[in-house]
Amino acid sequence: STDNVAVTNYQIFRNGVSVGNAGTATTYTVLGLTNGTSYTFTVVANDAAGNQSAVSNAASITTLDSESPRVISNLTASNTSDTSTRLSWGASSDNVGVVNYEVYQDGTQIASVGTNLTYTVNGLTNATTYSFYVIAQDAASNDSPVSNIIFVSTPDTDSPLAITDLAATN
Repeated sequence: STDNVAVTNYQIFRNGVSVGNAGTATTYTVLGLTNGTSYTFTVVANDAAGNQSAVSNAASITTLDSESPRVISNLTASNTSDTSTRLSWGASSDNVGVVNYEVYQDGTQIASVGTNLTYTVNGLTNATTYSFYVIAQDAASNDSPVSNIIFVSTPDTDSPLAITDLAATN
């Protein structure tokens, strides 16, 4: 800003609240911002006589979201048959919000289920053990740590084959 004598201070406002004074410097670092949050900044110039400029134009920013969702710790399986099982878990939390859950079977992603908290896995083989875990994702593609890992064994529903070579002697 310019003044007929001199600008002695720039006062910085975040969302309309004063957060600091820059003196005569034309840059200012604002600390204490929150991940994934929008802010609007304005500046007012002051001179030695106590005169104050009009409020500057507004500069809006949104901080990056670098915080991962919380880990899911209550993954369970139910209604397991010889070809399927139903997975369920409690919602993860995040500073901005969880937008997706990824389901993994034996270390390979098999589904993205949005915000659903259940998923039915089909196409399993009877008498087989599988491992499952879930990862939560936020809108900035931050992944939670891996949930608890569960092991699901499908029941053995195959009956023994009929004996076809029965023979009688003496």
